[in-house]
Amino acid sequence: MKKSFYFLAIVLIVSFLGGCKKDPLCELADNQARLQGFVLEKGTKKPVEGVMLYLTNCVCSTQLGGGCSCTVIDSTKSDKDGHYAFTYIYKGAFAGSSFELRAKVNDKYYKRNKFETIGPTEHIIWDYNLELIPKAWVKVHIKNVNPFDQFDFVWVSGDWDRVSSDNQYYGEKTDLIIKKEVVGNDSCNISWDITKNKINYFKKGKVYCNAHDTSTFEILY
Repeated sequence: MKKSFYFLAIVLIVSFLGGCKKDPLCELADNQARLQGFVLEKGTKKPVEGVMLYLTNCVCSTQLGGGCSCTVIDSTKSDKDGHYAFTYIYKGAFAGSSFELRAKVNDKYYKRNKFETIGPTEHIIWDYNLELIPKAWVKVHIKNVNPFDQFDFVWVSGDWDRVSSDNQYYGEKTDLIIKKEVVGNDSCNISWDITKNKINYFKKGKVYCNAHDTSTFEILY
């Protein structure tokens, strides 16, 4: 009878430990949480290796004039699969504060990457995929192919700037190329206002811009 009891106890212990190994929550202490996921390129969902990530603890207070004081508490790099993970303390000194995930990116990506969450109150694992916004470029060829006189006018705008007046051109011999930085793996909207012989008309188009590459678009007016 005793042998059966000891055998059953051993089975239960082994089963518990085995189940715990499969449960990532078992790896966390009472005051810990985990933030994990993948660094991906927006649009293609391709993993991005070697991105430096910072886990930042931020405390916001009215005593700071409504501002926040942030401190980096850990850092890591995404691996070849784009995976990253942070295990951090959320109780005690960090109680009631928030945590941000920031990425230090190279010139191929925009710096619009931040994740924020309020510190949890119990064991928890956050799964969060950080999508980096890639840069791309568009070359726009602008040519007056049907000139009327020296007052011919074209105003070109696009997703790169919606209010800029820099891309305004006058004359019969306008023939030039402008190059603009845009969001990659996305369509870039382009529009142009034209005035000839005191007649004004408006046109628009779009071009898909692959990340880290230059696409072309032509405006013949």
